[in-house]
Amino acid sequence: MCGFKPQTSLSSKTSASVFIPRSAKRVVICFSMVLARLTNSETPFNFAMCGQQLKSAPGHRAKAYASFRNRSPRVVDILWLNWEGERVNYTKNGLKQGYKMDMNTYEGHPWIFRDHCSGDKLVFVAGTDGQSKEVFFPTPAGEERPHATQVNIQLPVYTLLERSLQVLRNLIRDKSDFDKLEIPAELKSQLANPVDTVIW
Repeated sequence: MCGFKPQTSLSSKTSASVFIPRSAKRVVICFSMVLARLTNSETPFNFAMCGQQLKSAPGHRAKAYASFRNRSPRVVDILWLNWEGERVNYTKNGLKQGYKMDMNTYEGHPWIFRDHCSGDKLVFVAGTDGQSKEVFFPTPAGEERPHATQVNIQLPVYTLLERSLQVLRNLIRDKSDFDKLEIPAELKSQLANPVDTVIW
């Protein structure tokens, strides 16, 4: 489901070999330059986000209904955050583009969405306000809301840094090759160990 492309080697100035798809040599060089420039910019970027851990509220809660529809070009994992804040995946092989999943849930039970192949963050739009959000908090069912909430999952607007890191992770399959790129050590660490913090 997560496609794997044929690979070849790209020699660096240190004569080390980085294994990437043959058609993507220029792309890797381009994005490496972008990442290096971002680290030298005047605007600092903070990889760590602080905040209270997000988890389901304990005790008896009102029932809620949701209909998750994948309107992104990615395969989506639908994740419930349980009472310990652990992620419980309700999609074994991911939800494909255009498909939907109806869910019986409860008030106070948060849901998030991730790319099944890469783990990249995805967002959703529900209701008429058109505002994209990362965490879905179900609204209790009742006379005013007898039907399931329509939750449309889609791609967020990634920053240039986020998108650059995503492209390099997709092109360079062997994590050991990250060290051979001519980019700052901080970015090499981000390539190998991406931070996945829930913003809510």
